[in-house]
Amino acid sequence: MEIMRPAVIKFTKGVHHTLTPRQLCDFECIANQSFKPLQTFLNRKDYESVIDTARLNNGAVWPMPIVLDVSSETKDELEKTGQPLILRDSQFNFLAKMDVDDIFEPNYKVEAQKVFGGDPEHPAIQYKQEKFCVSGPISVHQLPLHHDYTHLRMAPSDLKLPSGPVVAFQTRNPMHRAHMELASRASAMVGGTVLIHPVVGLTKAGDIDYHTRIKCYQEIIEDGQLLGQPAVLSLLPLEPDIHIKTDESTLQESIAVVLEYLENEKYI
Repeated sequence: MEIMRPAVIKFTKGVHHTLTPRQLCDFECIANQSFKPLQTFLNRKDYESVIDTARLNNGAVWPMPIVLDVSSETKDELEKTGQPLILRDSQFNFLAKMDVDDIFEPNYKVEAQKVFGGDPEHPAIQYKQEKFCVSGPISVHQLPLHHDYTHLRMAPSDLKLPSGPVVAFQTRNPMHRAHMELASRASAMVGGTVLIHPVVGLTKAGDIDYHTRIKCYQEIIEDGQLLGQPAVLSLLPLEPDIHIKTDESTLQESIAVVLEYLENEKYI
């Protein structure tokens, strides 16, 4: 995946696609390497391999299909013009260019059965309404724009942790006392640091909004410590209601926490 300098970018021509909120989360995780080893959205071979084996076509472990679904009109325009796909957010900010080299029809019924336990009502299946998916090399211009908690939105390469073991705690809810004790005692046992790594993508109706949750996380970390143990707070732009309720989602979240941060010594 190429990170392009604004001075050399020419994006006046191309087929424009506005990323949905879910696609925006997935794009950010791909672009900032939270979804390593993914370099782009899945192509047909990888999509089918992930569904059947929980691995990419090259054998790398990857349990969840991360695809970019587009409308029939967008698919037809791509095939007609041969131009790249221009990815934008809802405010029309330019994010990336995709040189599309694969267009395919996903099998959502098979995906629902094999990945989401046969539940066609799962949010991941309900959310993906478009018939076609596209893939190809991505040239990233910028990550999605955020205007809140920017100091906590760290890419894996930006996250600086002390040397030694790290106890990672990923959550989509406020931490209760039992959670705090679990994380701090595990950290104390290995002489490590607690990484509180909450997901802050879209939530379903009735969930606690992420602004409230972040304030709760900040409240329990005092002077960089959780119950006396060193602690770091870093947000993950994962869309929790899509990537949930399966063994595959648990594995994917573990990959997002651990695989991305191997440069920071070791995790438990």
